[in-house]
Amino acid sequence: MLLKVKTNIQTHQENLWEYKVPSELDWTNIFSQIMKITIDTKLRRFKYKYLMHILLNDKKLFKYGMVESSLCDFCSTSIKTNIHLFWKCTHIQPFLRQINNFLNEKGNTSSDNLITYQSIRFCNVDSNN
Repeated sequence: MLLKVKTNIQTHQENLWEYKVPSELDWTNIFSQIMKITIDTKLRRFKYKYLMHILLNDKKLFKYGMVESSLCDFCSTSIKTNIHLFWKCTHIQPFLRQINNFLNEKGNTSSDNLITYQSIRFCNVDSNN
């Protein structure tokens, strides 16, 4: 009888994401996509840590006294948070444009928004894949 009752209690991390992202998030789908996207356990673990806000970066390591600076190793202009490192750093922007161009060529489209912050962050892939 206890197994039949499903609770839908959001974790603190899920609440943090919903505060940052204005749209409704389907957490069951997001976590199941981690398993569908790859069979590599290291990539699955990375994605899970990223979603749970437990992926260490220089901002956190500096706070714990483990690195000399919290600045980004690539651009040295901003604090190295996960958002900066994976999305906003000037060194990642050309890479993201190349991926977008590649996807445009393969899909015969001309959209600049194939790769969005939310689609990468939450593994929003087509459920039919």
